[in-house]
Amino acid sequence: MLSDKQLLALADEIYEVALDPSYWEELLTSLTSIFRSDFVGVITQDHGSGFCTWFHGVGMDDHDIVRYATYYGTISPTFFQLQVTGVGDVITDEMHLNRRIYTNSEFYNDFLKPLKLERSAALIMERNAHDQTYLALRRPDRNHYTDEELQDFSRVASHLYRAIKLQRRTHFQDRLETAINDALDHVKSGLVLLAPDGSAIKFNKEAERIIAAHDGVYVRGNRLYIERSSCLVDASRLVNGDCSTNPQHPESEAVAIQRPLKRPYILFAYPLGRNDGNTAIHSGTAVFITDTERNHNLTTETIGQIFGLTPAEARLTAALAEGRSLQEYSDAANIAISTARSTLKSVFKKTQTSRQTELVRLVFSCTGSTN
Repeated sequence: MLSDKQLLALADEIYEVALDPSYWEELLTSLTSIFRSDFVGVITQDHGSGFCTWFHGVGMDDHDIVRYATYYGTISPTFFQLQVTGVGDVITDEMHLNRRIYTNSEFYNDFLKPLKLERSAALIMERNAHDQTYLALRRPDRNHYTDEELQDFSRVASHLYRAIKLQRRTHFQDRLETAINDALDHVKSGLVLLAPDGSAIKFNKEAERIIAAHDGVYVRGNRLYIERSSCLVDASRLVNGDCSTNPQHPESEAVAIQRPLKRPYILFAYPLGRNDGNTAIHSGTAVFITDTERNHNLTTETIGQIFGLTPAEARLTAALAEGRSLQEYSDAANIAISTARSTLKSVFKKTQTSRQTELVRLVFSCTGSTN
């Protein structure tokens, strides 16, 4: 039986897997040695089909893993018995309800025997409405698993299950972070997140583009600076009162950053984490930077899609949103002004507007803040 010291050392290996999935093979190789097994695997199988939806194992080559995952695992007597076994319970090849049926099965004779993996032990670690996850050991027929080994098997499986749950949570967090980064890159404004100490910790793509232009917004070290009255100001100080234009209301700050040859950047800074009413404590700052030189108008295709307009109606709406008059549009489109007016009436009806200014305001309200 494993000593407490051995189990503790093994637990360190197990929880490394939770942090770094690349350690799976190393961990499972250690388990083959501890349990004197030729194969160790962690497997998730679908209840209905029996197909393996997740498989980490050592002791089988890729070809045999595919054979098990797509066919032999689905007809295995062990798979069917595991479905009625309690979570945390161990089942061995000797515990099958009908061992003769087991040893005469296609799974046993055509898959296990050629691989010399007749002896088995498995433990259900998790079961939900769709599938079950279990730890499996297999070795040649000459040695069955002892009671002491099965006790160790249960102890190890409990740690492994916790590690798998942690890995899933970590994996979810990784995917969530990737999704958030993708979402931030669709924000039309530049976005910089500042830590409570003022250091910049996140930039979206638009912010990186603005900073790379070196015309009013800069990064020095790991801090964000903006140019005001020919001086560089730390952007984190905008919402802390000392550089605020409105220190009585530090919940936000708006600043125009002038540029010599272009329209200004518009910067909005918002302190984060002040929902508890304590304005002295915050979790950082969100800095939005809008480049007023950039054209953020909706495309003709998008306008048509949003409002259900015909291509002609969408082209007219886009032209009005760009500031052209109805006459200018009809001239450019080489159509009669009466046709343009008729088209506009149809647009008014579909967009539930009645005036051009109202229509343009509606279009601009739909541009939102994303690309």
